[in-house]
Amino acid sequence: SGGTVGSFLGSKGIEGVESVHTTKNPTMQPLLRAFPLVLWIVQAFGGRERFTEELLLRPLPNGHLMAHFHFQLAAERGEEPSQGFPHAIAHLAQAHANVKDAQLRLTSGRWNYRKWGRPPQPASPVGAELVMNYVPVDEETDLTLWRNLTHALGGLFCTSLSFLADGSKHIQPKYFPVGGPFRERTMTRYGVLPREAACTENLTPWLKLLPCRDVAGIGSLLKNRRKLYDSLYHSMGSHLQVTDKLLVLTNTILLVIPTGKYSKDRISRNWALEEQLGNVQGPCPSAQSSHVYVQASKSLPGGADMKGGLSLEETAGFSLSPAAPSLLDCEAKDPSGKNATISRSTLLDYPLMLYSKQKPLRLELEWKEDVKAWEPEWPLFIAHSYIAHSTGDSGSIAYEFRRRTTVPILGAPENKLQVCLFQYIPWFLRVWVHTLTLGIDGQLQPEGALALHYLPSRDRVQPTLMELCFDLPKTAKHALLTLEFQKVFLRRTEYPTDASRGEDIPAAVASVIEIFPDNITEVGKLDSTWKSIEAFPLHGVPDDVTDRPLLQLLEKFPTQHIYLDGLMISMTIPDFSMPYNVCTFSSTVVSFAFTSLLVLLVKPKPAKDAKEDKHRKLKKAAMLAVFGILMTAAAARDAGYI
Repeated sequence: SGGTVGSFLGSKGIEGVESVHTTKNPTMQPLLRAFPLVLWIVQAFGGRERFTEELLLRPLPNGHLMAHFHFQLAAERGEEPSQGFPHAIAHLAQAHANVKDAQLRLTSGRWNYRKWGRPPQPASPVGAELVMNYVPVDEETDLTLWRNLTHALGGLFCTSLSFLADGSKHIQPKYFPVGGPFRERTMTRYGVLPREAACTENLTPWLKLLPCRDVAGIGSLLKNRRKLYDSLYHSMGSHLQVTDKLLVLTNTILLVIPTGKYSKDRISRNWALEEQLGNVQGPCPSAQSSHVYVQASKSLPGGADMKGGLSLEETAGFSLSPAAPSLLDCEAKDPSGKNATISRSTLLDYPLMLYSKQKPLRLELEWKEDVKAWEPEWPLFIAHSYIAHSTGDSGSIAYEFRRRTTVPILGAPENKLQVCLFQYIPWFLRVWVHTLTLGIDGQLQPEGALALHYLPSRDRVQPTLMELCFDLPKTAKHALLTLEFQKVFLRRTEYPTDASRGEDIPAAVASVIEIFPDNITEVGKLDSTWKSIEAFPLHGVPDDVTDRPLLQLLEKFPTQHIYLDGLMISMTIPDFSMPYNVCTFSSTVVSFAFTSLLVLLVKPKPAKDAKEDKHRKLKKAAMLAVFGILMTAAAARDAGYI
């Protein structure tokens, strides 16, 4: 139904094909089994689609393993969806024609910048995050488009995204490109559910969007569900980009996997890919490009002397087996015009077309005995947010930006850094903008130092939107923003079932932009290119570096956006036992009264004469009428008619 290889194979994968195509001639069985799959792939991927799969493995300083799965499927747009592109996504793009870009991420855990360094993609906060870039029509049509998209994606990925249809759960940024660069004549809507959990029921429909699901290729490493969800950080995303001619679907998973015990001053975490995720038995048959990369950080002991080729394993602090067929080296140049190298990264490249079921890729990493823990490659700034203080009715939020002195500064010293912050605050916190203060290296800055766009909240209708920017001198090491707020009293029915846990505040998003004399350039968008350095013969395998989406992503160092910490605030909680006490007391009184009245009405008494019996019946009828009127009035009052 989805038009993918996985849907063609069915739930049993390749075995499903084998169970259908059988013959008595054993020599013809392999040909007959492979013929339907090859025929389908030739028809589906005959030029209208292009599928690439890539996996980036990065050893972390504390011995953990970072794994970044990157799958991209591009297809030409047409009246009928192509066979290789997921029909559900194609129909979604066709039904929501004004949507030009949609990103959905489901995350559990928090990315630790201090211990793990800079992630290969923006590390999303806990929960579900949805960003929609669309062509605006009018307010009512735009809200209907957002509502329909949340319902469609919620049903497709088995999530609770339908809650984002509520106007108090989403916001429309005006200046901050929270989902990436703004497109011409488009607008953005942003919504987040901090309490949404990521689990296997979300992974199953996500895998159906891959041509080979988890049957073959890099996707086969996702079979070990326990390893995926026992990881320290897990972020699963789908990104749909719509142009005039193409549909591009990018599926990613970012993991941080614990690999063993860690000693205080020494790394002793050798690992094998088979133990962590499994072995790769060749590429997905429909993939035009399939690669596994192992990244050697420049901050490793000896990493600054890496020359590429065979000497890499001797200088990177670890040894890998098998040896990498090729190496990829990236150098970024200083945009100030000095042509100085400011960043360097080396990847050990394993093309999966060199491996098969008979010869799987069995990666094993062994650390050298003399390698101690090293500092990871930090982003230019590390940002945190926290609740500075909180009382029963008020509190304050602090945003802290800290730069590591070892991180190189780009450009000329007279240039400045522009820090921008996007914060979406729920309506039950009333923000006082006049209390916003900025301090740089302990010095309080004047009011004009901040550029602010502020959209106040409306109770139960609209959250608060805050977009602000300020300039930082390149010599600054620390900046602190503080903001005070007042808590709104909630109705009894507006509290969650676990009210004592507190209410969630979505994570803020920050970016750093360097201001040059002639233009403004986002930090990381530098003149950088990948160069292939062959260490072993590639056996005729083409090495087209420019057609690998993950490498293009790493060239740009796409962490311009840094997600701060998600916050939790304790609200004023009423005495939930009081309604229970009132209900129990009222029920007891009503039960006594009803029982007494029922006894008077039902229990017969011997009558002395006919006249007394008539009066007794009239008295019972009057009491029954009064009781009925009282019960009817109580029901009408509860229903709101009185």
